[in-house]
Amino acid sequence: MLISNQRRLTSSIRFDVDVVSDLADGLWQINEEINRRHGEILPLFDIGKWAELRQTIVDDLAAEKDDDSFPMKPQRILNDVRAFMGDNDILLSDVGAHKMWIARYYQCQEANTCLISNGFCTMGLRCLARLVPRWRFRIARSCRSAVMPGF
Repeated sequence: MLISNQRRLTSSIRFDVDVVSDLADGLWQINEEINRRHGEILPLFDIGKWAELRQTIVDDLAAEKDDDSFPMKPQRILNDVRAFMGDNDILLSDVGAHKMWIARYYQCQEANTCLISNGFCTMGLRCLARLVPRWRFRIARSCRSAVMPGF
């Protein structure tokens, strides 16, 4: 990993540290350095203080599980999606307001099983992203795309 200080990208953009490396290796080395320098005060926050909010979200999701009103509520849809999806299945969310509902309510059972496009991602990401698990993992892993017009 190469680290240099006080560089300029252009005449108007200055940054303090430039890290050039393989992404995974660079992040691993940065984490190791943080642990070495600040290990006695880590973790910097207590996840337990979020337990009440987490329970509120879980309760809100459960309260709408069997709601048959029209139009359908996002909580109902996501309860049905979670029941349909297997623990290792991958849910892909394209751009749109529904990604906020998915981020809040979709209950992942395994890491990396809910992928949400964000930032400057273009519409239609999910079309190509459905192919990635098959290429990457060389398995016929189930991959579903979420499209919720109107949310």
